[in-house]
Amino acid sequence: MNNDKKKSTPSSIKTRSFTETIFKVYAFLFFTVGLLLLFFTKEMSTIHLNDEHEEIIYLYQQFLANIYILLGVTTFFVRKLTGRKMITIIISIILISSSNLYLLSSLNDYTTVPSEHFIAQVLLMLSLVAALIDQVKRK
Repeated sequence: MNNDKKKSTPSSIKTRSFTETIFKVYAFLFFTVGLLLLFFTKEMSTIHLNDEHEEIIYLYQQFLANIYILLGVTTFFVRKLTGRKMITIIISIILISSSNLYLLSSLNDYTTVPSEHFIAQVLLMLSLVAALIDQVKRK
């Protein structure tokens, strides 16, 4: 009788790249914020008006929520890309984030935008720059 059991070797553990992890976190974040903004618009809104335009503002924010949901789903599906495709996607998101940061600062002239929006946008851009550097090193 042979009592020697075959030692099972663990399968190779796949390490996730920094970019894949960041994209997975952002996908969850965008999708969650999009759903919350879509279904709980008045509670999640940072702009509160007390005039006849309030419902129009909420409707625009629901359109924005749909974009967040789409962005979350898209980010989740492109997280495993590599090479030039991933670099192009990251650069595109950085450019969009830059224009969003400009629009936030322009909006600040007309209404009070919480500083958390600016901080979150800058952190998003910094993490994407780090992901871009990670992808360029891998290439």
